[in-house]
Amino acid sequence: MISNDLREVLQPIRRFQIILWFALTNAIILYLVLAIFLSSGTLGGSPADPLLRNLFIFASVAIAIGSFIYWRHTHSDSYIKQILLREIGGEQLSAESRKWNVKAELDSKLMSLTTFDKQRFALVLALQIPLIINLALNESIAIFGLVGALLDKDFFFILPFVAAAIALNCVMFPRLDSLLERTERWRTG
Repeated sequence: MISNDLREVLQPIRRFQIILWFALTNAIILYLVLAIFLSSGTLGGSPADPLLRNLFIFASVAIAIGSFIYWRHTHSDSYIKQILLREIGGEQLSAESRKWNVKAELDSKLMSLTTFDKQRFALVLALQIPLIINLALNESIAIFGLVGALLDKDFFFILPFVAAAIALNCVMFPRLDSLLERTERWRTG
């Protein structure tokens, strides 16, 4: 169960994650629109160097696989348990929370959380950077597709790249509640 105090302290982080996810997912869609307009909607223009096309495809597949493996690792039980059960002091927690724009007014509420809720809060903070890395990697897949579409002057080239990037973003949508519910099995006392 997630306490109301923990929900309140996590609200700015949840808002940041959702805004970031929507911004980067919409950027991927914008790349598709750019490819359509900048390639003048032409189909099968003059293909770029096949080596370059294959390089974009290979790099995108490698990035997609790497991004998914990294996401699976950072959401694995062993990784979550390792972060969740480490010692964290109140001062360190306050300093970390301020990095992510948690309002100073919430500091007192943060300090009044149970030890386990403080650990869960620290877990959410620790997973911020992996979320940003994953979303940036996913966006880079769409960028490779955009560049390939512009070089080929064929907007269809971008479609599989955009589809892969959006699919990965959907898989990696920040689900704080389910993450926090998973941590219940490590509650001690």
